[in-house]
Amino acid sequence: MRAPLSRKPLDGSRAILMTLGLAAAMSDLGCKKVHTYEIAADAKPGWVAIEFENASCPALPSGGLNRAITIPASRYICFSDSIDHGWAASLYYQARAGRDRRRLELDKEIFREGTFAFGLGEGPCRMVGESFFFGPKEDLVQSQDFSPLYPLHHPGCDLKKLGTAHVSF
Repeated sequence: MRAPLSRKPLDGSRAILMTLGLAAAMSDLGCKKVHTYEIAADAKPGWVAIEFENASCPALPSGGLNRAITIPASRYICFSDSIDHGWAASLYYQARAGRDRRRLELDKEIFREGTFAFGLGEGPCRMVGESFFFGPKEDLVQSQDFSPLYPLHHPGCDLKKLGTAHVSF
């Protein structure tokens, strides 16, 4: 590799510094992964569950590095795609009349972002996903009860027999 505007080759440390500088500049220019969540205007406060890796659900809309998920009033949605384990910035909105939306604030209207997994291994009874609480702090319910949601896409599976494999916040 040659130094810019020079005929001298770059030594190893200068090449590494240039690469790191370029990566930092790209990061500052907005080249990062963003997950956007838009909650339905008529959604009531409560836990939001976004299930992944369910073959009976549709694929996520294509968005390259970015991901946009529209959450219905039921506060449950599922996708056939794998859960994304990498770091991403998260933005939360609530829809309003027409095409308008309002940005929701972390620690004021969005709480306890995390992931969950019920059941072990593979198969139709496994449920993995992301969750967070939506609503004012005074309505925050500490425990997540996904048992009413589970039978929607896991008929014939008993959540009580599976237990919780992993929940993290």
